[in-house]
Amino acid sequence: MRQKADRGVIIKLYRQHIIGKGAKRWRKKNMKHLIIARHAKSDWTQGQSDHERTLNARGLKEAPIMGKRLAERLSQQQAKVDLIISSSAVRAQSTAQLLATELNVAPEHIRTEDSLYASSPQKWKALSLIHIS
Repeated sequence: MRQKADRGVIIKLYRQHIIGKGAKRWRKKNMKHLIIARHAKSDWTQGQSDHERTLNARGLKEAPIMGKRLAERLSQQQAKVDLIISSSAVRAQSTAQLLATELNVAPEHIRTEDSLYASSPQKWKALSLIHIS
């Protein structure tokens, strides 16, 4: 039986200022937002543990594309990424690094959280704000 899928990468956003139309969803100044992203396409090579699975060629190609799209949307919303939190799974770590590059997030702003691996939304709630803040 296949193990529960890794839930991937959490990106924490900090909303700066609101200018212009289209900002109705981001009304409150300095409001924090959370984006949850699943890891990019991974490899199912035999003999690898689920935790050690790497990204395949498609995942390595598409993760930067998604990072660029996300960067464009955040730019339109005048938001920036303060922190990326990733599970300890190799595929999630790789995805986080590829997204961080496109989002201009420094490596020291990528945090690994072991409890995200094979977790559920109910477990995400257990992550205290101290871990995320």
